[in-house]
Amino acid sequence: MYRTAVRDVVVGDVRWPREAGYFCCTSAAGRNSRSHTCPARFSPGSRSATHLAFGHGIHFCLGAGFARLELEIATQGIAARMPSLTLAPELPPGHRTVLPLRALTELRVRQ
Repeated sequence: MYRTAVRDVVVGDVRWPREAGYFCCTSAAGRNSRSHTCPARFSPGSRSATHLAFGHGIHFCLGAGFARLELEIATQGIAARMPSLTLAPELPPGHRTVLPLRALTELRVRQ
């Protein structure tokens, strides 16, 4: 996402002057080790509210509630059918990064 600053902006130690262009890489969101204990680890039980999966502000996804409900129903169904299913910690999940997104390609489990 290419953006142009409408006023002088300071983010962390970086200052962008008014009208400077910059590229926002949302695949980097949630990967800050200062605000996340282990940003490279998949943590399905995490309650972090800093992700951008459904957008932000006026661009927040209208279907977010439905997507969360679908996920809850699906995971409850899987858990009911396979109660001993666990993540395989010795096998990290596979990822792919296609700018500007970072996606989970596989999630290894064991039963």
